[in-house]
Amino acid sequence: MKITKEEISEIPEAWDDSELKVKLSETKPRKKMDFVTKFFLISLGAFILAMAVLLFSMLNQSSNFSEKRIVVSAVGPVSITSGEDGNISVTIENNNKIPINEAYIIATYDSGENSSGDKNLINRRVDIGDVLPKSSVTKSLDFRVFGAEGIIKEIRPVLYYKVPKSKAEFNKQINLVTVAIKTSPVSINVKNLREVHQNHDVTFTVTVRNNTSNRINDLIVSARNPNDFIYSSSSLPLKDNTPSWDIGTLNGNSEKTMTMTGKLIGEIGSTPAFTFFTGVSDPEKNNTATDTPNTFENYNTLDNIYSKVEKTILVTGQYLDFFISSDNSTENYTIAPNNSLILELDYRNNLAYSIDRAYFTALVSGSGFDFEDIQAENAIFYGNNQSIVWSEDSSPEFIRIPAFGTGKMYLNIRVNNEAKEGDEIRLILNAKGERNYEQDVSNSQDTSFERVWRVRKN
Repeated sequence: MKITKEEISEIPEAWDDSELKVKLSETKPRKKMDFVTKFFLISLGAFILAMAVLLFSMLNQSSNFSEKRIVVSAVGPVSITSGEDGNISVTIENNNKIPINEAYIIATYDSGENSSGDKNLINRRVDIGDVLPKSSVTKSLDFRVFGAEGIIKEIRPVLYYKVPKSKAEFNKQINLVTVAIKTSPVSINVKNLREVHQNHDVTFTVTVRNNTSNRINDLIVSARNPNDFIYSSSSLPLKDNTPSWDIGTLNGNSEKTMTMTGKLIGEIGSTPAFTFFTGVSDPEKNNTATDTPNTFENYNTLDNIYSKVEKTILVTGQYLDFFISSDNSTENYTIAPNNSLILELDYRNNLAYSIDRAYFTALVSGSGFDFEDIQAENAIFYGNNQSIVWSEDSSPEFIRIPAFGTGKMYLNIRVNNEAKEGDEIRLILNAKGERNYEQDVSNSQDTSFERVWRVRKN
């Protein structure tokens, strides 16, 4: 291609560079990066890299560990004798790719009831240590429980552990182990009346028996008595001024008996409850099946019970009433000399069944009368104690009194002419009978009636 002269003539001889100068003036020279900025950027990059590595490590570890890959199991005896040593086998299987660290087991169980009725909760710890990946560890856990035959005890083991690169502690429940108490090495039997009249004494006969062929040392009997029972005596001395007694050593297949007596002051119709316990005084030093010592801890002296017996007694009123008819009582209970007290006496069976061999007694004491002058129907007189008795020996009607049966007797006490002002004539009526249609009930009862007359001259 050829360029013409005309095109050449159109080329300017000088260029306008004003715009270029403006653009060049606006462009600043690039500054050099300082040290602080470089350090910050390098640190930031290192932090991001470290976090990435940590995140990768955590994700990788998480994929290598799962609580579900820890398999735990506990196996124990189906039954055990009360007070004997028991053993539970606990297995920890770690199926993870990483170990578990600082592992241990805590087993919680009720070792038995104490004499206050509270449960003795025991926490037993067994250290395991580390369990390596794809491995298992088996540990034994010793225990001892007390109680009566048939009681079920529950043992609750829990696994505690840590994992690498973590300060947190994790736990995993192990299956519950139930153990039945099949027999007790020591049994307790208590005999007492099941019915006692208000304000009367009741005696408990307590027999403790060693059911094993081995000797058991330091046996204790303890009683938990209600508030409406007033202790009076026992065949063995009290221990520390409490209702507890040292039985001492009991040889194999032998027994010892003791008694406790007191008065029931409860309300009529109430049923006070008594509980009797037997146990050892120091389980730390006495094995229940042998004479060898054991290594158990946390057993309080006298507070571990082999067996117990609960008893209730019905507090009753008079079962056979004997009293003076109200409409025959002398006004103000006074009598003049040379007059007679003509008394109509009533009796009543308060039971829904008959009473056999009823025995009614009138005791007459004081002055101003002669016992030989007293008159009564169908009665026997005893001058040695100035008593008049109505019984099967005096009349066949007293051989058996039917349920809710009633009857009357008559008594005539003559005040002699020599009686002085203020002389007293006291009459005490007693009644009892045999309750042959019920077992373990009291045939005794309190004085049913008492009255005093005073001699008054006109």
